[in-house]
Amino acid sequence: MRKYLFVVAAIFLLFLAEFFIFNFGGRFWTPDLLIVGIVFFAVAFGLRHSLAASLGAGLLKDSFSTHPVGAHLFAFVACAFAAVWLKRYVYQAGSEAARLFLIAIVAAAHFLVLVLLFMKLGVVESWGVVGKLFFSQMAVTLAVALPVFRILRICVLKLFV
Repeated sequence: MRKYLFVVAAIFLLFLAEFFIFNFGGRFWTPDLLIVGIVFFAVAFGLRHSLAASLGAGLLKDSFSTHPVGAHLFAFVACAFAAVWLKRYVYQAGSEAARLFLIAIVAAAHFLVLVLLFMKLGVVESWGVVGKLFFSQMAVTLAVALPVFRILRICVLKLFV
């Protein structure tokens, strides 16, 4: 039960950080911290806690978004399953390059799922903006992924070990 409370609190704090970075830095400089959190919980605790993190992240993102309800929830849950599956077959424990690769693949999958959902619903305006947004968001996400991963790891080690 303590782990689930930690998952919810960590996802809420990551959402707040992402919200403040979005308001001060703009859309192109906002890292996808919720994906980093979901990948961390997939690596650290497994599928159940990763799904709890993705449900919390999806509900928070859908609550404060103007996009169709449920789009972020669906994308985050799909990414939680993808992160656990990739952890099993691609990830090597202790390797920072493997962490970055896992986060990059899951973040790209998240972006692709959202773009496909929004295309189906007619929300995507132009591919130029989508391309610029993808590359800038991916670069910023990968730049902050390892420090966020380390901070979450320190918190887990202090709370649960």
